[in-house]
Amino acid sequence: MTGRNARGIIGVAIAAAALFIGISLREGVQQDIARLVSPLGNDLLFASYPKELTPEEIKGMIDLPEVSAVAGQGRYTTILTPESEYRITWLDVSPNFPDVLRLSLAEGRTFRPDDGDVAILGWEVKEAIFGDRSPIGEYLEGREIIVVLSSIPPDDIVREGNNRRVLTLSRPRLEGGGMGRDDTARFRYFYIRTVGSTEQAERALSNLYPDLSIISIATFYGFPLHDISSLNQVMIVSAIGLLLISGVLLAILLSLATLRRTHEIGIRRAVGASQARIFRLFLAEGARISLLGGGIGIGAGFFASMAIGSGKVALSPLHGAIIPLVLIIGLIASTAPAIRASGLNPADALAQRDLFSRGRWSSMTTHGLVILAIAFAVGGLILVANTLTASRRQIDSIWGDIDARTLLIRAPSESILLKPELTLEDEGLIESFSGIELTVPFLYQRLPVGEEGRSVAVAAIGEGYPDLHLLEIVRGRDISREEIAEGSSICVMADSYVEKEGINEPVGRSVNISGREFKVIGVFATSMTRREFPIDIVIPIAHRDLLPIGECSFFTRAKEGANLDELKSEITEAFKVRYPERAKVSVSSIDAFRAKLAAFFNGAAARLGLIAFVAFVLAVGEAVSLVRFILEQRKHELGVQRAVGASPLRIITFALRESALNATLGTALGLAIGLALTPSVLNWLFLYEPPSPSAVVVASVAIALLISLIGAAPVRTIVLSSPSDLLGKGRE
Repeated sequence: MTGRNARGIIGVAIAAAALFIGISLREGVQQDIARLVSPLGNDLLFASYPKELTPEEIKGMIDLPEVSAVAGQGRYTTILTPESEYRITWLDVSPNFPDVLRLSLAEGRTFRPDDGDVAILGWEVKEAIFGDRSPIGEYLEGREIIVVLSSIPPDDIVREGNNRRVLTLSRPRLEGGGMGRDDTARFRYFYIRTVGSTEQAERALSNLYPDLSIISIATFYGFPLHDISSLNQVMIVSAIGLLLISGVLLAILLSLATLRRTHEIGIRRAVGASQARIFRLFLAEGARISLLGGGIGIGAGFFASMAIGSGKVALSPLHGAIIPLVLIIGLIASTAPAIRASGLNPADALAQRDLFSRGRWSSMTTHGLVILAIAFAVGGLILVANTLTASRRQIDSIWGDIDARTLLIRAPSESILLKPELTLEDEGLIESFSGIELTVPFLYQRLPVGEEGRSVAVAAIGEGYPDLHLLEIVRGRDISREEIAEGSSICVMADSYVEKEGINEPVGRSVNISGREFKVIGVFATSMTRREFPIDIVIPIAHRDLLPIGECSFFTRAKEGANLDELKSEITEAFKVRYPERAKVSVSSIDAFRAKLAAFFNGAAARLGLIAFVAFVLAVGEAVSLVRFILEQRKHELGVQRAVGASPLRIITFALRESALNATLGTALGLAIGLALTPSVLNWLFLYEPPSPSAVVVASVAIALLISLIGAAPVRTIVLSSPSDLLGKGRE
């Protein structure tokens, strides 16, 4: 196998490997969804209706031949009675709800149609209220407990919430300080078992209830994996694009082979070889290169997928389409060189008068394909660079400069037991742990702000706040430790609040918070910070009298070398002792959310980066092959120039000009494509700060220079050859 063929094999192999990996990642996601759907079955639909329906109103749904069962779900009702120590969420359902959702029972029996005031406990409800003892036969708020559900794993997003619910056949309500009931069953949400195709059932249900929103359970389970699935789809499509680029490379290499073998082709034709035989010869060579490259690529992709999947490879029927696809692209790429070779006149071929010099359109087409390949690669590199830059900015703005040692201690967002009401006095408890070096309390409450008294989220923050570097200040400055200690009437605002209120120059202005004036000294970036820190205005904690019922939480920073897991456990146990019979406090690493986002963005960049890098390698290979092809065409002419005194520098300049033309046009087109697509890609990834184009332009110029220099590398052979060698080889 010649070196030229080796380049074609490597190009096809790289593209095939990328396609194999993309399909494996996609199949892995599909298998994860199938694993989650399996306990429920593929014949289940979830539907919602704009208003509540009675059992009589949904009878038509049940009577459809495409439907085998319909389970109704009403509203969540969270009730805290005066004598209760628990915050219980009740969910009124139809009697067949546990059966349709295939809820496993830990003990007891399921609902019966004639049941009255009965209840089914979720596993976490049972554990919180009854502990290790069986609750069957006991009463909860006047309802007999007939069953306890088995624990449902967290990744079962459709059913996991039932761990913290009490299922009942009648809607509970407060009545005269106690529990009453609403016997009128009404449902807005439905789980529907189908007969046969779920698509047919969807059509039948939509015809009967035009306003009914329907999705399959597989789609429901796929929501958390949607972004990853989309990234994998992009990778697969891009990998197919790489195969097309490798096809262009293969076409150039075979064209170069045709040029080098012109004399051989003339001899074959002279001794009786037909045009069809020459055509098949070059077609077979293209197929051989494609199949060998595809096989190597599949092998490399298999081992790469095994490394990504921790020793497991998710195989799909689509993997079987890689070799046929590679073969088709190889045959298409070989067609033009094969036609050229078979069309050579024997006399012209023996006299070394090839047809390439006559094909201006063919030369322009080859140049155009190489330029498009370079544009594809450069555009991909620009998208990757912009995605990485924007994601890094976004991640940095989530929690400023915090690290994994920063913890957030607060009451849980959802609990069965009553939440502990944390106070500023709890700061001493936290500081008593040897692994803590800094504790910062903050109070949160919505307060009236401005002349209109609009409700705004305000946080009063403690003295250690500046040391946390919690927020990214984008205008002005942050509150200092001295200003917090002195209780200065100053504040910093969220950029989202500034934009929402249409404040042009917030820094230096005064804002009225509950009748007290504060001077705005800075603006911080909210970005995704609002997910964990939904604050519009931050003030010193000395003004905590403005937040009499503020929810108290704490930021803490662990010492270097502290065991975070042990520290979290110790803090949780200490608060459990301080607040007995209350829900456990939440102790979480702030950096965990940022790390999760970083993993997603890095995954996106890794997929796009792999494709872009491979495309760049292939594009450079095409640029080199094209220049080599041009030099081969003009070898005799260059030999004449050398013989009459042309300097090697002139030859080098010629090669650089040819290479630079492709590199410049391709890079310029890629730059335009990359900058045009950047806003859409960033918006798809929920990134809102596009990087400055100036740095991208400078990088593109560097890429163009790099491609120009590498592309001109084949001129070395010409420069090192003597004029007689060039003239001799030009005639051979």
